[in-house]
Amino acid sequence: MLNHILRAGDRVRMRMSSDSRGFGVKGVEDGTLGTVTGRYRAHGIIVARYPKSSFREPGVYSIDGTIMVKWDEYPNPLDAISDDFNRVPAVWLEPADSFRKEYKERYATEWPVRLANGEYDPDFNILKEGDKLDNIERTGDLPETPFWELDIVFYQGKRYRIHHIDYNQWGPERRHCYSMEEVDENNVYMRSGMTTVEPDDLTLVERGNVWKEAHGEPLSFHSLEEQTSFEINMGRSDEVRNPLTNLYHWTKEDVLQALRDGIVDGFHVGDTFDKRITARKYHNKEFGDKLRHATLVGFDLIPAEAE
Repeated sequence: MLNHILRAGDRVRMRMSSDSRGFGVKGVEDGTLGTVTGRYRAHGIIVARYPKSSFREPGVYSIDGTIMVKWDEYPNPLDAISDDFNRVPAVWLEPADSFRKEYKERYATEWPVRLANGEYDPDFNILKEGDKLDNIERTGDLPETPFWELDIVFYQGKRYRIHHIDYNQWGPERRHCYSMEEVDENNVYMRSGMTTVEPDDLTLVERGNVWKEAHGEPLSFHSLEEQTSFEINMGRSDEVRNPLTNLYHWTKEDVLQALRDGIVDGFHVGDTFDKRITARKYHNKEFGDKLRHATLVGFDLIPAEAE
């Protein structure tokens, strides 16, 4: 949290991890004291339309980034005016002894992630608070592209779906920005990996649901699973805590009971070794009810004809 709390004039000490040192990262020696001069201002940060990774409106943003530090000492051959040594990730820093008491007070006031009993506050919105402290500003719209996410295109004799657009690669000279997946009518989720092509080599077959929604056209889905994925990637669902533990981890028994009680609309079993279960509630109540009903039917918890 140092990145959000440090201000110009604060005193810090270098504490670079051994892993970073092992990769040959340059920097002052551990224990070197320095004074924060501010934060580097990063520009051209992209928030995509799909998948929508946060509550921010899609577009181009600027943001306060890496901490800038003026070190008390610069052992040879380090350059005191080089950003390579003065832009320092917050994970490499710790408050100097002279600043530690003020840092703790500032942390408790400006980043109240814990309750009085020491437990994490489940209502603390880390994204919203981080946006405020990072001084995030929307500076423009996404660049215009001939194809949008989820559009179906024709390329070299095959149909592909635009899976992702790398907007940082879009421009007059750099247009290899589309990640595509070959469309398999029997498996709408099959991905053939990333490929980069010039847009002039693509032919539009059908507009996808991202474009349709933005232009007021009816949406179409092959399955409930596809619609579920769309709602999640459009940022219209919330992960739900297990009320028995106040954690986002669920057991199968707990999540099925939560479905019966209407606490959640659906759940997902991860593909990691521990098969972690997460549960969601959807902003669209009609869709949430539909998904919950289908899930309960799928687990034989209610008869298929039940409403």
